[in-house]
Amino acid sequence: MAFRKAVLVSAMAGSAVLWQQSSAQAVTVEYHGKPLDVARPGDIVPGEVVVVADTPAGRVRLLAMAERQRGLVARSYPHAGVQVWRAADAAALAAQLNQQPGIHAYANPKVSVIVPPEVLKDVQPLIEAGNAAAKDAAGGGTVTANWTSADRSVSAQWALWMVKEPLAPAPPTGVKGIAIIDTGVDYTNPELRGRVVSVKDYVDDDTDAMDLQGHGTHVAGIAAAAAGNGGIRGISPKSTIYAYRVLDEKGSGNLANVIAAIRDAADNPKVAVISLSLGAYVPAGGPAFNDVAAAVDYAVLQKGKVVVAAAGNEANSDMYYRQWQGSAWRMVPAAAPNSLTVGATTEADGRAWFSNYDITQSSYDGRTTYDWNFVDIVAPGTNILSTTLGDGYERWSGTSMAAPLVAGAAARLWDSNLSWTSAMVSDRLIRTGQPRCAAN
Repeated sequence: MAFRKAVLVSAMAGSAVLWQQSSAQAVTVEYHGKPLDVARPGDIVPGEVVVVADTPAGRVRLLAMAERQRGLVARSYPHAGVQVWRAADAAALAAQLNQQPGIHAYANPKVSVIVPPEVLKDVQPLIEAGNAAAKDAAGGGTVTANWTSADRSVSAQWALWMVKEPLAPAPPTGVKGIAIIDTGVDYTNPELRGRVVSVKDYVDDDTDAMDLQGHGTHVAGIAAAAAGNGGIRGISPKSTIYAYRVLDEKGSGNLANVIAAIRDAADNPKVAVISLSLGAYVPAGGPAFNDVAAAVDYAVLQKGKVVVAAAGNEANSDMYYRQWQGSAWRMVPAAAPNSLTVGATTEADGRAWFSNYDITQSSYDGRTTYDWNFVDIVAPGTNILSTTLGDGYERWSGTSMAAPLVAGAAARLWDSNLSWTSAMVSDRLIRTGQPRCAAN
């Protein structure tokens, strides 16, 4: 197949412009020619309440309540013990439901594609961009590859060379599938055609997880674009992608659907690795945080999956500012204790200016202590060439791009060591990684 003409967009080419501001917190921006509706701390889906059963008795009670109040139930996910109820006064309904034994409820947090670094200035004026200048892609092709494929753009995929993918043995037959929980995946893209299983569209409540936004397709290509077809190749080019669409054509969704999708993918016996390049800020230790952490725990501890999450792109600014103001917001699923959380690095092999990162230190005035140690590993995340809708290619940046690279690496490593557990896979990736930045 001839190499298709790529639409290459430089990571810092200023492709973002302010689209509209829809409320005091929610902001919609233009990103790569499409509107992107991003989630900010405190954003909720109006009129929706997440209702979760804490105990078996609570699950029975919730099902009975839902039967009596069928008009209030918008969506139900029995496998996850989660329902979404509708009400004009969501706060009042949540308060009423919280009085029921074995049940807890809260307003449904908004989730979105993790805010791309190019639009931070529009989304969060508190962000100091710092030195956002990106270097030209480092081909790195001065070493002899251990395996090659007929993909003309491999030399331009600097991330593959940085993690020494061409020096690894040729990928084995892909047994360990990768779940992409995102905007869906364009399964007609030649790099992905025939290798994507469309599992569930939580947005439209059907089984067609076609991507209408592009983010999930870019993520999928990084993880598992086919080798040998003349274009690019993914880090695990023989892996099957299992697509779960939880974000709409504006990259926006809700936490209840994400929780259900994580549990759904955990129950899929063909899925070994779950990739999550999305997020919401919720109060640390609150019910929403705990429900996401419980879903990740279910996938990792009970079902033996590797759950990979993008760390976020605010350079810790949101967390600094809000904790200094007295409120502890955390990015989920990145902050879930059992997720394999991924920060981003640059072509120069240092931390990307936008990437969230670990830190333990007191604020300059002694008012608060910043103690965020949730990033487990870092990977290339600037100017990453991958697939877009149709048959195009673009360079995007963010921890959203770093996470699927780690997800693909996990699947490929696991395929070469089929007797390993998920913990052994994650541990091997972390232990054999190279220290790139100072502690914290």
